[in-house]
Amino acid sequence: MAIWIDEFFFAEGETVLLREAVAASGGAAVVAGTTHNRIFQLKSYQQPDRMDVMWTGQQGCYEAFKRRLNASHSVSCVPGAQAVTGKASLVGSLQAAYGEGAWGIVPRSFRLPQQYSDMVAHLKQEQRSGRSGLWVLKEDVHRGKGVGVATPSQALARALEPAPGDRRGLRHVLAQRFLGDQYLVGGRPFYIRVWAVVLGADPARAYQFGGGVVVFGQQQRAGQAADSLIVNLWTQDRAAAAPWSLQQLEQHLEAETGGSETPQRLRRQLHAAVAASLAAALPTVRRAADQLAGFQGGSFEVLGVDFMVDASLRPWLVEVNRLPSMARKVVACASNATAGGDDGDGGGRCEQDVPFDVQKERFIGALLQLLMHRHSQHAGLAQQAEQLLQAASDVALEEEQPPCLDAAQLQQLLAMQAEQAEAERLGFVPLTTQLYRSLECMATQPSSSNGSNPCDLRPSDERLLAWMQHGSHAIASLQALRDFCNGSRGAAAQ
Repeated sequence: MAIWIDEFFFAEGETVLLREAVAASGGAAVVAGTTHNRIFQLKSYQQPDRMDVMWTGQQGCYEAFKRRLNASHSVSCVPGAQAVTGKASLVGSLQAAYGEGAWGIVPRSFRLPQQYSDMVAHLKQEQRSGRSGLWVLKEDVHRGKGVGVATPSQALARALEPAPGDRRGLRHVLAQRFLGDQYLVGGRPFYIRVWAVVLGADPARAYQFGGGVVVFGQQQRAGQAADSLIVNLWTQDRAAAAPWSLQQLEQHLEAETGGSETPQRLRRQLHAAVAASLAAALPTVRRAADQLAGFQGGSFEVLGVDFMVDASLRPWLVEVNRLPSMARKVVACASNATAGGDDGDGGGRCEQDVPFDVQKERFIGALLQLLMHRHSQHAGLAQQAEQLLQAASDVALEEEQPPCLDAAQLQQLLAMQAEQAEAERLGFVPLTTQLYRSLECMATQPSSSNGSNPCDLRPSDERLLAWMQHGSHAIASLQALRDFCNGSRGAAAQ
């Protein structure tokens, strides 16, 4: 599998783990070329015949999708994913999809300036009822920047501040309720980072990597300012508290609660929230994909999803990051730091593996193997689909019951089966079923004020839902195909 990397889209060190995973593939994957100069060198999307995977930035992806790609190509972004990767767009997508139910996924939020009047009314109502709490004002920047805490009156006064410097518009794009009552480990708040990958748009598939990291903030002291409870890059305290793996947090919770029920529930809630947010983005993703002539479903988007956890151990989605940092983060590890020491900027090394780096390595390695599997299986699945349908057609002549799928539709399901089995083997948790259940729920919601539902189920969605109701069993034999078609017809008749 040939990979072309458009290096100029990425910061220094961001593609090192990918290159290491390719080198460890034993020749199954190769870096066919790189582009370092934005102007004077050919980019991946300008030479699709020379590679199978285009590892590029968002602009490069859209240029690639304008071309006629074949079904075996993979491009490293999904059109329209910005529906959840922007701070305000994430909230807007969730609210459009689930209405008030969005506030069970993310803290109560208001997009600025569109919902400023709603924010004013809400805060006044809370004041009259004797309720109060801090709010977080967020700018449209990532990686821990542009976030501040305010009282309700301060939030109203600052919500419409003009953007500083040469930036146009307003400084803040979102006001969000501050999660004050956070669960602490050793007196420290934390956030959980998990990685998800979305593949294609129609059909869309989603997987969450089984690992993750827990990054700690400053240790809390009596009388400490409330804004120090926000955990993000500007208040992390890695030199004093090394990040944990998600598994370490689960082991801590199991020891503290005396059983596995609490960490298992936390996992389920993380999966459900990721799936629900991706489903909320899917209508926008599909509209964007439909406008691109070269889009063939071979896209994939890597997302870094961040959660905070309240005192009842309920996770709250706070951000979805596109192009999450995949550079190494070697940090000081308290007593494990080398004798030379480290000032916390990542310049020193630890005597033990750093969970952030270990988890990233495993994720990138697993993702590469999943892409290699998809690439190697493509031709064989097409042939398998044709053979199954030919056998089904021969039987149909006798029974007057034609197959319920054509070759392309059957190949899609066969590919999903193979992909899902490989993803699970590699340590991913399939979220596709939960994603489509959320999509099904969205499609049955009452129409919005403009007379349209937040999404409409497509025929491909109906096939996938039928497959899931069939138990997501392999359709790899004539009898299995007949059983699936009989079940689908039965469901349609009800």
